[in-house]
Amino acid sequence: MNNRIAYLDGVRGLAILLVVLFHTYAIHPEMPYSDQFFEIWLFKYGWIGVELFFLLSGFVILMTLERSKSFYEFIFKRWLRLFPAMLLVCIFLYATAGFFPERYGGQPELSSLVPSLTFINPYILNKIIPYSFVNLEGSFWSLYVEVAFYIIVGLIYFKYSNRNCLKTIYALLACHFLAVILDLLNTWMIDLRLLRNIVKITNAVGLLYFGWFSIGMMLYQFREEHKRSVRVWIFVLLLISSIITGYITRNTLDAMVALFVITLIFPLILWSKVLQRCLEQPFWIFLGFISYPLYLIHERTIVSATVALAKIYPSIPPYILPIIPVIILVLISWVIAKFLEIPLRNFLKEQLINFFHMYRNRKVK
Repeated sequence: MNNRIAYLDGVRGLAILLVVLFHTYAIHPEMPYSDQFFEIWLFKYGWIGVELFFLLSGFVILMTLERSKSFYEFIFKRWLRLFPAMLLVCIFLYATAGFFPERYGGQPELSSLVPSLTFINPYILNKIIPYSFVNLEGSFWSLYVEVAFYIIVGLIYFKYSNRNCLKTIYALLACHFLAVILDLLNTWMIDLRLLRNIVKITNAVGLLYFGWFSIGMMLYQFREEHKRSVRVWIFVLLLISSIITGYITRNTLDAMVALFVITLIFPLILWSKVLQRCLEQPFWIFLGFISYPLYLIHERTIVSATVALAKIYPSIPPYILPIIPVIILVLISWVIAKFLEIPLRNFLKEQLINFFHMYRNRKVK
């Protein structure tokens, strides 16, 4: 178990490195070096680190499901895992935004904390509440997908599949492929308002990404199996998900190929002791340990700080400038993960359990 956790942290480290490189060198033309590094393969396809995170989430989620007695206990555990770091990061981002007058994305409004702390996609919030909510950070979109996945997989696992893992996986795949079909129908053939609205909702929930979670769950379910047929089936599902995601999000063949090549790393790591040992090195373990707060905190702060540094130190080669804010954010993420997140999680857990016990006792009386 310890070895598996170690190399899973290594995969997290690889995923966060890809995402940070993408946001630092590939996607933001307002950076002092513009799009100079966009065509470098490692930077250009760093966004696939998010798909690696989704595979990881699917893999570890069955552990949590199997150790939970009910849907509510499962959701409570996942909320405790996500909320403390999100709260700490939101406080940091909101408090420091004013230091960057030209902050990428503009200065945040207080209302931007609502979707962040509730983990509800602003699109859905805007439909429920007549107010224009926006993201505090662009990378938060994947957390909305994660939470929607937790709710749906929990309901299927505890309420509808009698805790049958394979039935749960197949149901998630069915949701995924239904969302894909609806999206393609809306794009290619049918122009109906009802269909457009359904597609917007399924996209907001993130069903188009559920294929990655399902593959991760399947890898966990068959982790002890060495049958060739199982590995071929997983290989085929990876290929299908790569084609679907690459087509829908990028619409290019090279994106599909890059998705397949990079995400194939995960099952290969599960099947190879050599790769596991490589990812159990301290560098990857450290990056994996800080990956969640670093993921939440990095994008807009790195861009804003780099642009500010380019104005103050124009003589420094522009491609070196992001290294300074990256190092600072790595240290801040380490402080959050090492010293703040766990105590806050324990405090919230204790307070909420006490509240539920008090509520139950009052109800009994």
